[in-house]
Amino acid sequence: MLGLQHFASVVAALVLLATGAHAGEASAVADRGGFLLGHAYRCGVTAARLDPSARLVHDLIAALSDDTTEKAAAGQAFDDRFLASLLAAALRDPMPSCGLVRSALAQLEQARTDSIRAKGDTHVE
Repeated sequence: MLGLQHFASVVAALVLLATGAHAGEASAVADRGGFLLGHAYRCGVTAARLDPSARLVHDLIAALSDDTTEKAAAGQAFDDRFLASLLAAALRDPMPSCGLVRSALAQLEQARTDSIRAKGDTHVE
């Protein structure tokens, strides 16, 4: 099982990037987002629930990319990490517990909701 401290640091980094990311971090957002969302899907979180978080990650990738080449590379990194996380059990890779994954996803969803509300948008999915 993946260490709790390591997984918590990945989640914390993703939440921080989602709320205060800077240029040049598109690949980091892609990697961390793919990791979290891939494991969430592996743990049975529905695609409908993951969709807003996936959109957030892809929006961050687009905003943080310096050009279309960087955006495409980060998008591919997201896809690769998502697939690797989704298939972790079959590949016998270390995996975070599903409870930990769901908790981390809830933190990301809350950060997204807080960010939307701070911008004055009253509609939150």
